[in-house]
Amino acid sequence: MKHIFIVILAFSLSINISRAQQTVENVSKELGDVVSAGIKKCKNIPKDSKIAVLFFESSDGLKTTLGMQLSRKTAVNLMNNFNKKDFTIISPENVEEKKLNKISATFFTPPDKESSEDFYKNFNKSQKPDYFLTAKYYVDASFSKLIISEVKIEKNTFDLDERKKSTCGFENVTVNVLESDKNEIINKHTVSLEEICSILANSLKNKTEKVPEVKSKMVRIDNITYGSSRCMSEFSKRFTNDIEQKIANEGLSVSTKQNAPNDPNPVNYNYFLTGNYWEDGTCFKVNISLKECGTEKTLATEEGKVSKQWLTANNISFKPENFEQAKAEDAVFNKDVLPNSGGLNVEVMTNKGNKNLIFTDGEILKLWFKANKECYVRIVYYFADGSKVLMMDNFHVKADSVNKFIDSQKEFYCAEPFGAETLQLFAQSEPFLPLNYQTKDDYKFITDNIETIVDEGRRAFREKKQAAEAKIFITTVRK
Repeated sequence: MKHIFIVILAFSLSINISRAQQTVENVSKELGDVVSAGIKKCKNIPKDSKIAVLFFESSDGLKTTLGMQLSRKTAVNLMNNFNKKDFTIISPENVEEKKLNKISATFFTPPDKESSEDFYKNFNKSQKPDYFLTAKYYVDASFSKLIISEVKIEKNTFDLDERKKSTCGFENVTVNVLESDKNEIINKHTVSLEEICSILANSLKNKTEKVPEVKSKMVRIDNITYGSSRCMSEFSKRFTNDIEQKIANEGLSVSTKQNAPNDPNPVNYNYFLTGNYWEDGTCFKVNISLKECGTEKTLATEEGKVSKQWLTANNISFKPENFEQAKAEDAVFNKDVLPNSGGLNVEVMTNKGNKNLIFTDGEILKLWFKANKECYVRIVYYFADGSKVLMMDNFHVKADSVNKFIDSQKEFYCAEPFGAETLQLFAQSEPFLPLNYQTKDDYKFITDNIETIVDEGRRAFREKKQAAEAKIFITTVRK
């Protein structure tokens, strides 16, 4: 008798799989029966074929604990069905599970041509799949129904002979979610921040194995931003903390520290990790890129998804509270921008660096700046509540201070209201015209609107005199 081999691809994602719920048992058994019966109708799939069961993704394209459990339970039921008919089944324990898991963890659809070589290198000749069983699952908004859809056996397009090129589809399977299972189904359907960071870190580590020098060099992790904006959030902060830990666990040397002036222990970074996230239906897509410092050459990119429902349930904000105000301010900042003129350049730095900064309630912001020529400096800080403070005005950078970081002697304590904020430095070869302001608690609160502040700050640009500008975007958040 010829045999059908089913290879189950289990996924090592550091996710705790607890005892399956009765609902999962029910839908997996029914699906196993549907596929077992349906294979008989797939006349072009010979009985000596090997079929790999891939991770079931959610209808949103998420890798979830629930999808993992559904795929594993379905495979077990297929084993039972085929065993009754004397078919031989190969379980993951028999196919070098540890190595196989690391590769298969990134797949819930068949590998494309590019990634096929990596995928198949852990199979010996007798274990290489001829076909893949794939599916998606859907849970309705009330978590009352669990549906397995788009169930199909797809051909393996990698090194496949002509006689094995059919694809079979199967009917959807729907079951009611038992009330006793509802909370566990909800928990396993949502993708947590820890889970997505584990997946991204593992995938990034696998890709950087082709660039071995990365493992011996330092990588700086920057906070990710929301969409195409410069805004960050509590989610950005939590993501940075989690991804740093997960990447470190994969054996890479990482830190979130940015070097500041007069730092006694500066870090020599060779690479940096940056990225952004955006809303995509019921989830958030997260994209991260590993780049080379200086050249900003991209070495690797990864994308994953986290459940919006999980963020909401854990009360994690994904946008700053003043997001719309920040967009309006950016529209002013980005209008009629001109390059630095007359050879004048400036740099501004905080005690946390100057790239995608997040300050938490109670932290102190300190400020330094430098210019490559003698000039006058004006610094304006735009707070989350819309107020504007003149931190420094017509400070004269003298010849003996050129190309040296100057301590502004200014400090801010991070406190409410929280949100997106901006620090803007203008420099020019002659003093600035005065702005209107009111003094309160030793701070000069500017009464002019943003348009007036920016227009005056850029006057020397339009007059084609020596002029330069620099900005730092900061997001303040609760502890």
